[in-house]
Amino acid sequence: MKNKVIRIPALFCTLFLVSLLFSGCARNNSIAIRYQAEKLLHNAEKVYEEAGIRPDLKNQQQMNKVKAAFNDVANYAWIYLDSISAQKNPEERRDLESIAFMAVNRLSGIYYTERNFDSAIVILHKLMAVTSLEGEPLLISEINLARSLQSKGDWAEAMKVFRSIIDTFYPPVDSDNQIMVQALNLPFELVRVYTVLGDSAGLAAQMQSAKSYYQRLLVEWPNSALARGALSNLSRLYMSEKNWDKAIEYLGQIKDSTGQSDIDAATTIADITSYGKKDFPVAIALYNALISRSKDSITTAAIYAREGKSYFDAQKYGKCREVMGYIRDNYPRYFQNNPIPQNFIALSLAQEGQWNLAENEFHWLIDNYPATEQAFDAFLIIADHYSQSGDAKTAQSWYQQANDFFDQVGRKYAGSDIEASAISYKAEIARRQGNWDAAVKSLLEINDKFPQQEIGQQAILNAAAIYREKLNDPQKAEALIERLKTELLPLGSGKKSGSITDVK
Repeated sequence: MKNKVIRIPALFCTLFLVSLLFSGCARNNSIAIRYQAEKLLHNAEKVYEEAGIRPDLKNQQQMNKVKAAFNDVANYAWIYLDSISAQKNPEERRDLESIAFMAVNRLSGIYYTERNFDSAIVILHKLMAVTSLEGEPLLISEINLARSLQSKGDWAEAMKVFRSIIDTFYPPVDSDNQIMVQALNLPFELVRVYTVLGDSAGLAAQMQSAKSYYQRLLVEWPNSALARGALSNLSRLYMSEKNWDKAIEYLGQIKDSTGQSDIDAATTIADITSYGKKDFPVAIALYNALISRSKDSITTAAIYAREGKSYFDAQKYGKCREVMGYIRDNYPRYFQNNPIPQNFIALSLAQEGQWNLAENEFHWLIDNYPATEQAFDAFLIIADHYSQSGDAKTAQSWYQQANDFFDQVGRKYAGSDIEASAISYKAEIARRQGNWDAAVKSLLEINDKFPQQEIGQQAILNAAAIYREKLNDPQKAEALIERLKTELLPLGSGKKSGSITDVK
């Protein structure tokens, strides 16, 4: 009996030591796996950087090398993820999942740029099936999956994923309590998509869903940054419906840190009162109140510009020029960098019938602000004046000068928003002259170069309208709409409407 009492603790000690040994080995093995994965990822990133690329790499040999490197990382993760216990070695497991995410994120971006959507979808599905991602990595992966499905043409499945994102990331905050902006803005962005497509049934359903989502945030997270975002998006939803009073109601609830009405929100209220409700005296009073709150010269000048535009819209052209001249004389830095005051000086003179003075001001505008839409407009305004006055020869000369100018500016600013705008003005000239084939050509060029920007999406809508209404080709029109559905991604930046430095 005595011998048995001695042997039992000895056996337990042996088992305990063996358990510790295996536990230590398991942890050491997990660390070794993670270390090797980190090495593979570092090597892949080095290959990526040495190629000096973004995902639009033209050299296929280099591209294949980059893809192979990131595939090595992903495949290593798939093999060894099951070897690391989430319960016993949670840190190493999370790290390996994070490495897998970074590799797949690179790969899916490259596949997407190559328009190899099936490969992007497969690898993203694999990532989410074998990992337990959460927060920003999961959001990015879900968004990449949805946009790959949409770009492939699987509209219904893409919309399912986008809507599941809204449910998965509610409330739209991460583990550090920071707002996940893309998730917060997604309901509004889906409304924008259905609006652009002209899908009235889809729009009605999504509009109601978005309103309910943001109103729920207001109820459940009052007096928070989430509530502020919800108020902003609710106001934008009602603005899109031209329900001006409701938009103003929500904007009025947005306060700054001192409890005052937020100055950007207050500016948008003044804008809505002006261009929406057309209540110019009230709008001007609101702008004057904002000027008294302004703390810097650029903001003050921008508000004066908005006030001047309200005078113009109210057909008080002399008062408009007075305000814009005040900006020129007292805020020279703003005036030098913004064509808006000069534009309204010229426009107001034209509206009063002082054409010679107006044309001089338009010339000055073109010379001093050449890469702006106001300068582009000036060409068309001058050409239209001569066309309407019966001087067809001078009008045609100005249209030709405009085309040449737009080509020159477009080449100078290739790849930028300025180029896109210049091409759109070429399309407008063709439209005015009834040259529908040339108009469509320019519009499709914009979409080819800027497919996921608003100007590119509007261009394809306009091209579809020309095919349907002018060229009697409804099939091409429908094909363009289907193409647009693959490009119209609900992933906008969520920029506030009515930014104080903009003048609409």
